[in-house]
Amino acid sequence: MPNESNASTCKAYATVSPRQWQRDALAAYHQMHGLLVVAGVGSGKTWMAQMLIHALQVPVLVVVPAKDLCTQTYDDYASVFGTSVVEHIDSTKKSDTKKPIRICTIHTLTALAKREA
Repeated sequence: MPNESNASTCKAYATVSPRQWQRDALAAYHQMHGLLVVAGVGSGKTWMAQMLIHALQVPVLVVVPAKDLCTQTYDDYASVFGTSVVEHIDSTKKSDTKKPIRICTIHTLTALAKREA
C-alpha cells in the first residue's frame, strides 16, 4: 500500500516512540489479528493505525463518528499513503473501488449495511 512517495513520511513516524498503551494495543492485534481502539482526542490513535497499516500492508476500514472528522481523517491518511489507496466512503454514492484504506462514518456504515440486507 505505501509507495515511495510517502516513504519519508512513514520513516518520520517510525522515529517516534509509541506510548505504553500503543505497544499494548499492537501486541493485542498480533495475538488476536484484529483491533478496536477507543481513546481520547490527541491520544495517538491515528499514528498507531497508520504505523500498523504500513507495517502489515493490510486492508483497513476506519470508522469515525462524524462527517467532518471523516474528511479530516481522509486528508490525513491520503497525505501519508496517497489518494490512490485511500477512499472516503459516502452512503449517498455507489463505491466501486476496492482501495485498501477506506474511511467512513458510523452512519454511513449503518446505511450501507441496511442497503445490503
